Amino acid sequence: MNEKELQELIMKYPLPPSVLARPTTAFFIVRSIVTAFLLFAALPFRPVRELFPRAGGKERKLSIERAAVSCSLTEALLRFPLFPFRRTCLRRSLLLSHLLRKCGIPVRVAFGVDPAEGGWEGHSWLVLNDRPFLEEGGESRSFVPVFYLPEQEGRLDGGGR
Repeated sequence: MNEKELQELIMKYPLPPSVLARPTTAFFIVRSIVTAFLLFAALPFRPVRELFPRAGGKERKLSIERAAVSCSLTEALLRFPLFPFRRTCLRRSLLLSHLLRKCGIPVRVAFGVDPAEGGWEGHSWLVLNDRPFLEEGGESRSFVPVFYLPEQEGRLDGGGR
């Protein structure tokens, strides 16, 4: 399965109330909300590279359902008016990368600049297999990547570089 097929599966995965009400899914949602608070509260005090799940350890099994829940939850949480952290590309990409990596999807966050804006306009987005992943409207296309985190790229097919 390539990144485009995976992206389509995640975006089209049905999330009826019966899926969201399962105890394991409900626990995952609560744990993800706590993760969001901890990640965003830590941003001013820790280097960004420390906010990614550690590589190695136990092999994570790919979970399309959890990835779909992670995407929906991230969007809903960052748009919720009472959530204390406003939506930015950095917060979206950090939270989604953290959650998706825990779902077995080895995404990275790309940090880039827009050369048309004199290099001062910045953006961050998800990357899988060197391609933008789960990006809305192709916002990342005009940005040139400057660096990626985590630095070591995982591959969807299990191979490295």
